Amino acid sequence: MPNFSEADIRASASPQSYSRGVSYQRDGAVMTLARRDNVITAEVTGSDYDPYDVAIRLDATGAIHSADCSCPYELGGYCKHIVAVLLAVLKNSHDIAVHPGVASLLEGLGEAELRQLILNVAQDEPDFADAIEREVSLLRKIRAVAPAGSTPDPIVDLAAVRRDLRRSFRQATQRGEGGYRRGYYDYDDGEYIDAVAILRPHLAAARTFLGDGHPAAASELLTAVIDEWGECVADLEDWVYEANEDSMEQAATDVDFLLAECLLSQPLSPAERRGWEERLDNWSEDVMRLSLTELALNAWWDDPWLQAALQGQISEAAGETAANALLEEIEEDVEEEIEDDIEDDIEDDEQDDVRVLTPVWLSILERADRTQDYLNLALAAGEIVLYLLKLVAIGAVEQAVTVALARPLSAAASLSVAKALAQQQRRPEALAVAAHGLAAQSTYSTGELAGWLAPLAEQAGEHELALRAARIAFLNRLTLADYQVVERMAGSDWPAIKGNLLAALKTANSQEVMDIYLYEQMLPEAMALVNNRSYYGDIAPVVAATRTDYPDWAIQQCKRRAEPIMAGGQSAAYADAAAWLRRAREIYAQHGRLAEWEPYLDGLLATHGRKYKLVPLLRELA
Repeated sequence: MPNFSEADIRASASPQSYSRGVSYQRDGAVMTLARRDNVITAEVTGSDYDPYDVAIRLDATGAIHSADCSCPYELGGYCKHIVAVLLAVLKNSHDIAVHPGVASLLEGLGEAELRQLILNVAQDEPDFADAIEREVSLLRKIRAVAPAGSTPDPIVDLAAVRRDLRRSFRQATQRGEGGYRRGYYDYDDGEYIDAVAILRPHLAAARTFLGDGHPAAASELLTAVIDEWGECVADLEDWVYEANEDSMEQAATDVDFLLAECLLSQPLSPAERRGWEERLDNWSEDVMRLSLTELALNAWWDDPWLQAALQGQISEAAGETAANALLEEIEEDVEEEIEDDIEDDIEDDEQDDVRVLTPVWLSILERADRTQDYLNLALAAGEIVLYLLKLVAIGAVEQAVTVALARPLSAAASLSVAKALAQQQRRPEALAVAAHGLAAQSTYSTGELAGWLAPLAEQAGEHELALRAARIAFLNRLTLADYQVVERMAGSDWPAIKGNLLAALKTANSQEVMDIYLYEQMLPEAMALVNNRSYYGDIAPVVAATRTDYPDWAIQQCKRRAEPIMAGGQSAAYADAAAWLRRAREIYAQHGRLAEWEPYLDGLLATHGRKYKLVPLLRELA
């Protein structure tokens, strides 16, 4: 069943296209509405003699995946014919003729019958023959790079990939969340083009191919994506690209890592690698610089450092020494350069160090179940967390714990390893590693580690460790939930502990402490935050807490929020202003002071008497 709404349709079309589409659907312009598998087709009568053909593709959930029309509309978003068909699907679902799926139609046919069927259809349908030609060409190309005896790679409709990417890019730059809107580019839209989101489904498909053992198919898919991306970006004005440069660079980084992994996963000959290097050179000029992939093709699997690491001939200490030497070299170079070149110099030095390929190599070794090679490389490269997690995964728990406790670990690293140990039902070891990580420099990750450790230690009967962890969690995160955990665990010791915890709130961000002030009924402190304009959270709970003991302050806060809305003529927010005034009136009434409210309300009516949307709201407060 379709899983989309009129709001979804409206969001994907310009106001004019949507309005015209509504008229087309209402006037009966949609004809021969049919569905086969996940594709809905229809003909729509228009200004031409022949009707336009519309095809709607749904995803597995019934949502709209793509929509195409044979009309020449190119202004972005759905044309009026697509809008009309989508509305017809929603409003006249009983009129959709459901045809058997292609798989069921072909079921039971033999090879000779299938061959004859294809020939017959291709003879009558030129477009079908063109599609067959594309698929056969791709199949032969994939066979040419597939290792002997390997499972044939899946056939990828590269033309469809490029169409889908082009459509997504056009929609992102011509309508919707940022980008061109009605013919101009809006600087105030925040992140204009989300390049990462546009590429995400295609990169996910490539990762699926890679995970299923088809790196060649993944590489071809990425090639189509990069080529089409270059054509899409070429159509942008320079200033538009510059406004989205960070997003573009992040997308290029994602592509770079994945393509490097795809190529390193294949038995490429030197000649094939040179061919890829030529592609990268061409892309670097017009599309994107894929530095990691360049390094991967140069270093490959026969890099001396990598080979020594895989054989366990480079210790972690040696790796760290080399890393320190590289850092010193970078720092010396930086001192000699002008400030504008610092970032580029550091990036160049990093790119020349093959160890930046370690995550790519490790991912490949992981998929190939080359455990010892994985461990050797992770240790040599100083990837201690990955090294420890792999030890835990293969059951070498004692070795993992020994290594973890023998060195300082960050809170985040300790938490990752401790969680892995807990999942293996090794609670004592998990507690030991987590407690070891509490000594790390205080960060939010320290609070996350401590918050995870506290209940685990409490369940294990380690009361002292649990309370210590709970206090550290609170001091690093300053949340009411952490505060209450310490209160519960402290028991009779709470009065002695409480003061130190509250003292930490004095220099903290106000949004993190207001809940605690209200919980402890520390109303003067809560009001001081508001008075100093250092609290930007919801003021309503503070007003509710203070209305009994500090009514004048609470009333004043209500007025401070209502009066600017009324004075500024913010008609869309008049209801909010009235809500704040209603709170003020209730406080007056609570303290028997309605005599003070009445002249104040009369003054508001006199001041804003010409604001016809506001006046009825004010009169309701009489």
